[in-house]
Amino acid sequence: MLASSPFEHTQEDVLFEVWWARQATKSGPKAQARKAFFAKDQPCLRTSPLPKQYGWGLVFDDNGRVALCSMESAEYKRLLKSREVQVLKATRSNRER
Repeated sequence: MLASSPFEHTQEDVLFEVWWARQATKSGPKAQARKAFFAKDQPCLRTSPLPKQYGWGLVFDDNGRVALCSMESAEYKRLLKSREVQVLKATRSNRER
């Protein structure tokens, strides 16, 4: 989802769509399920395996849309050297503490 369409989805879009795709039974309208999903706090993408285990960088634009960026790429290295972005480390989830 992130690789095929960079800066098209927000973090919330990604979290919900991944959760929705993994549901064995999809009961009720999708919009209602999304509202129920975000009724309780959800961890951010920084706790996902993408940055923690696989080493992908997550780049967010000014509108909150996200893209993957390989840590080995020239683009990632350019972003690290620039003052365009704020670098945040991947975070641990509560289950890992």
